[in-house]
Amino acid sequence: KDFLWNRYFDLKFDLTRNLRFDFSSTHIARIDEPEGRYGFDYEWTALRDTILNFGRSTSYFHQFNASYTIPINKIPLLDWTSASARYGGTYGWAVGPIIPDDPLTGPINLGNSIKNSNTIQLNGQLNFVNLYNKIGYLKDINDKYRNAASRKRESETRTKTKVFTRENLYLREGRPRYVVHNLKTENIGVEVFDENNQPVEVDTEILSNTRISITSAKALRNTRVVVTGTVEKGQSPLIFIAESTVRILMSVRTLNVTFSRSGGTLLPGYLPGVQYFGTQTVGGRMEPGWGFLSGWQDRSYALNAFDRGLLTTDRTLNNPYAMNNTERFTARMNIEPFNGLKIDLTANRMFASNYSEYFTANDDGSLPEEDLRGRVYSGNFSMSYISLLTAFEKIDNPVESSDAFEKLKNVYRKTISQRLAENYEAASGITLPDDTANVGYKAGYGPTSQEVLIPAFLAAYGGGNPESIGLNAIKSILEVMPNWQVRFDGLGKIEALQKYVNSIVMNHSYRSTYSVGSFI
Repeated sequence: KDFLWNRYFDLKFDLTRNLRFDFSSTHIARIDEPEGRYGFDYEWTALRDTILNFGRSTSYFHQFNASYTIPINKIPLLDWTSASARYGGTYGWAVGPIIPDDPLTGPINLGNSIKNSNTIQLNGQLNFVNLYNKIGYLKDINDKYRNAASRKRESETRTKTKVFTRENLYLREGRPRYVVHNLKTENIGVEVFDENNQPVEVDTEILSNTRISITSAKALRNTRVVVTGTVEKGQSPLIFIAESTVRILMSVRTLNVTFSRSGGTLLPGYLPGVQYFGTQTVGGRMEPGWGFLSGWQDRSYALNAFDRGLLTTDRTLNNPYAMNNTERFTARMNIEPFNGLKIDLTANRMFASNYSEYFTANDDGSLPEEDLRGRVYSGNFSMSYISLLTAFEKIDNPVESSDAFEKLKNVYRKTISQRLAENYEAASGITLPDDTANVGYKAGYGPTSQEVLIPAFLAAYGGGNPESIGLNAIKSILEVMPNWQVRFDGLGKIEALQKYVNSIVMNHSYRSTYSVGSFI
C-alpha cells in the first residue's frame, strides 16, 4: 500500500520590466491506510478523514527567486555601465521518523527537521569602449583600429585625386604619341580635347604608372590631354604615433565584478508540522516565521526556537543544529593594447565557514550552558595570488635552499613576531618579554606560531614587505591579487606567413592560489 498525494504550485510574475519573481513549491503527503484489505478489514470511513485532510504531510519544499536589473544604464552619463541583483531562497520541512516507545524511558519524539538556504548575488559591468566612444575623436580611433579588416578599408578610402595636363600636342594619324604624366598610378582616366576644346575619341594604352600612349584615327593639332589619377594618401608618422598612443591608453575594454553570499541552516528536532506553504500556527504565531521561510540566516534562531517551545526535549536527539556560509568574489578585466593581443586578468576570493551546535535538552528539559553544547566552527579560504617573483629562483649545488626560504627562516619570521607583539601591546597595554628560547622573537609569537609563519611565508614567496604585509591569515577583498591569460594571434595576419599557415596563436597563462585548507 503506497498512496501518496503530491501537490505542486508554481508562480512566475514580472512585477516590472526589470523586477522579476518566481516561486515554486512541492508538498508530499501520505494517505495512511489501515492493515488488511479494503472492503473486508476496513471501510471508507477509515480513509475519509485522512483524505479530506489531504493526507499526512511527509515533506514540503519551496524555492523562490527575485531578480532586479538596476536601470543605471538609463542615465545618459552612465549608459556604459550595467548592474543587477538577485536574491534566492529555499525552505524545506521533513517529517521525523515514527519510532516505537522505549519500554524503559517511554515515548520517543525526535521531532521533524527544517532547513533553509539563501543566495545574494550582485553583478556589475563596465564597458569602457562605450565610455571612450562618447568622445568623437576616440570613437574614430576605436573604429579605425577595431580589427585588421577595418584598417584595410580605412587605407582603401584614404585616397586623393591628381590631375596632369599637357597642351599643344600634335597627334599624327594612326601613330601613337607617348605622354609622361608622373602620377605614379595606373588607376587613371584620359581625356583628349581638340583645338576647339571639343572631346576627341582616341585609343589609350597604359604603359606604366608614369607613362601612356595615345593613338588618334586622324591628325590633330593643338590638342590638350588631361590625365586624372587616384593615389593613396600617405599617413603622417606623427598622426600614427599619436593614434597608436591613444589606442594603448584605451587598452582596458571591459570590467566585470560579481559578489555572492550563500548560506544554509539545518534544524533537527522541530516539533510543528505544516499546513499552508510550510507553516503552522503555534500559540497564535505562524511558525517557523517569515525570516526562516525566506531563507534568511540567523545564528540565534535555534536558541529562540527552543525558548518558544518549538524544539523537542527528547534526550535521544543527537543531530546538531548546523549552518554554513560561503562568500565568493570574482573580478575579470579585459585588456587589449592593440589588435591581436588580448590580456584577461582574473581575481578570485572564496571564504566558507561551517558552524554546528547541539541543542539536546537536559533531563529537566532545560538547555545546557553555552560552552556545553559542543559548538564547532570551521571553514576554508582561498584567493588568487602572485608568487611569480620567487617561482624561478636559481638553486645552486652548494645551496641547500632558495633565497626566499632563507629570508623566511632567518629574517621575516622575526619581523612579523615583533609586529604582532607591538599590536598586542597597543591593544592591551601589556609589553611582552623576549622569547628566551628563540633569539629575536617575542614571547607567545615564536618561530613556529602560525600567526607568525603565515604572514612571513606570504611576504617571502610573494615578494612582499614583511613590515607592511597584512597579518591576518584570512585576507580581505582589497588584498586579492590577479592571475592572467595572454593570447596573441597577430603573427597569423602577416601576409608573408599566410602563404604557409592559416593561423598562429600564442597563449600564456599564470595561475597562483593562496589557500587555507581548513581552520577550526
